[in-house]
Amino acid sequence: MSQTAATAHRGFPARDWKIRYPAPIVKRKRVVNDAELAAIWTGCEPEPRDIGYSFGSIVKLLMLTGQRRTEVAAMRWSELNLEAGTWELSGDRTKNEEPTLIPLSTLAVSVPQSVPKTNDTFVFPARGNERSHFSGYAKGKKALDARSILTGWLWRTGPFTICAGRSRQISAGGRYCHTSSSTS
Repeated sequence: MSQTAATAHRGFPARDWKIRYPAPIVKRKRVVNDAELAAIWTGCEPEPRDIGYSFGSIVKLLMLTGQRRTEVAAMRWSELNLEAGTWELSGDRTKNEEPTLIPLSTLAVSVPQSVPKTNDTFVFPARGNERSHFSGYAKGKKALDARSILTGWLWRTGPFTICAGRSRQISAGGRYCHTSSSTS
């Protein structure tokens, strides 16, 4: 069977088959300003009939630590030392596969302390599945956008703002996001 016939056989058209290259990398131009960060923070405060404490707490930790969304959502109680104000991520939980010790500000420590401990593993467990972490991002973001009257920000905008806005010292102890413990 020829290459064209094999391709057509697998459900691809025999002609007009072209290799698609990944989209070009576009440099971000949007950075959340201080007033927008305040609006997002206020929108994270729990309200009656809230979609859940988890989402607002996750967003607050994203803003305070600059860590990645899934790193925060999958935060484990065993990784936290709230008395010392640290959060230790193992290499299998980080993008660069390096263990990372994240210093937590007093405000960052207060976030998991305010979360009801309903699961022995995850700080933010999935609803109805105690073996998994929170994953209701789309519903949570939609509600947060409505409550904060702010749209157009992206998940990566929060950590990006923290990394780009170093002069504002948002990150705990002057330490910035996505660095391994061995490099700082």
